[in-house]
Amino acid sequence: MKSEDLLRSPIWSRMASAIARDFRAGVPFEQIHEMNIAMKQGTLEPYRKHRRALDALLWYDDPGPKKIIELGAGYGGMRSFWPEGSTVYNVDLPEMLEIQEGYIKGLGVVDGTITTAVPFTEADSIDFSGAYLFST
Repeated sequence: MKSEDLLRSPIWSRMASAIARDFRAGVPFEQIHEMNIAMKQGTLEPYRKHRRALDALLWYDDPGPKKIIELGAGYGGMRSFWPEGSTVYNVDLPEMLEIQEGYIKGLGVVDGTITTAVPFTEADSIDFSGAYLFST
């Protein structure tokens, strides 16, 4: 796989350099901080604001189902960001895949999105061409 095999959003391409400048490694990401505060205060509005911004950035110019590969999906919280009907591959440690499966089942949402758990040792079995690749 080569980086040119991955689809690029035109909006992302225009904003990537500014994002890299504003959110370099080690610098707190304000929206994530707001989301953590929101959870403690019991209001999800900062989370929803972040969600709307991310949706606009990622999917505005290319709506509809996607092929998504998420490397190291944590507990699976990004699950709600993927467009309905997408095919998602969570690539992670086997222990984390179990946590993600429990979280996704606990959501109780049926939206046609297919999530496949892939142990990191089997990542080469995924066809990366045309996929959106995430590692948060």
